[in-house]
Amino acid sequence: MKIIKISIIGALLTTFLSISSINAAQYHNPIQHENENENIVNEMFSGLKDDDLVLEIEEGSFLAGPGVATCTNLSTGEVIAEYNVYSDENSITVNEAKDIILEEMNNPSTTYRGANPPSSNTLITLNYGQIYYSNKFSGSGWRFSEHQFKAKSGSGGDYLRWRSFIDSGRVGNYNEGYATKNSGTIQGTTLNVDQYVWNSEGSLGQIYFTYNPLAGTYYEVANING
Repeated sequence: MKIIKISIIGALLTTFLSISSINAAQYHNPIQHENENENIVNEMFSGLKDDDLVLEIEEGSFLAGPGVATCTNLSTGEVIAEYNVYSDENSITVNEAKDIILEEMNNPSTTYRGANPPSSNTLITLNYGQIYYSNKFSGSGWRFSEHQFKAKSGSGGDYLRWRSFIDSGRVGNYNEGYATKNSGTIQGTTLNVDQYVWNSEGSLGQIYFTYNPLAGTYYEVANING
């Protein structure tokens, strides 16, 4: 009888420990996920202090740094917007921007980026020291940035610094993006996750593109030498 009782108690203990382990895993997983998101957002804004200013120029995309960035209509050449982070009354702190992005990452909505290169879309010209943080990508197939980008003339050259988050991507000009999508020949420069790449397309605008991006993929582009 003692052997039977011991066996029953052992079985009950095993079951209890198994259930406890499952419950522990279910309890900790969301916390781990939230911490991963916090790490991603902190890495996105690395180099900036929490009280530095950024300007949300579109839902989920932010601009940091000094001077004026211009947004130009590529079809007409018209300057349709100018952004000055330090003088715009809508600027917020990096810490506030982190909260906005974390809220979206923890409670995601569906956002699809353009399925074609932005040939007749807009060009953002970055002043030296400015950084643009994109909104998120999702969707299947090739997906492209909503803008082309260039360095401001006289600000130190044609190179822009790029970085891709969550998933890898590529950077190139419109022709390279178009060929990649339509001819099956992958062109442009590879952007591995969280690695800086300096890229120049001479007088042409630069675009970001990625294939079957993991939901939440972002890119960063900056007019910075180092």
